[in-house]
Amino acid sequence: DIAGVDVWLQEKEFMDTNTMRSWLSKQYLSSYLDPMADYTLLLDRAQAHTASSFSTLLEPIHPMFIPGGYTPLLRPLDIGINKSLKDNLRMLYRER
Repeated sequence: DIAGVDVWLQEKEFMDTNTMRSWLSKQYLSSYLDPMADYTLLLDRAQAHTASSFSTLLEPIHPMFIPGGYTPLLRPLDIGINKSLKDNLRMLYRER
């Protein structure tokens, strides 16, 4: 355990609607939002981010969606660093 670090896992190895809803409602909304402030959450068009059951939780937040094909330009860490990090973590986890 690392103090202040929360890890969210699910079997499919990618974000699904239930995991996204749990993260937003239990972790993010209950812990970090100042009710007097405006917030924007930058999301891609993954099904977990566009599901109506998820979007109803976004009322205190202004979602902005990255157009398809723009992730490499607008979220370079997803392509350059996060992918290799996730691949290596997945490999280490499976070796256990």
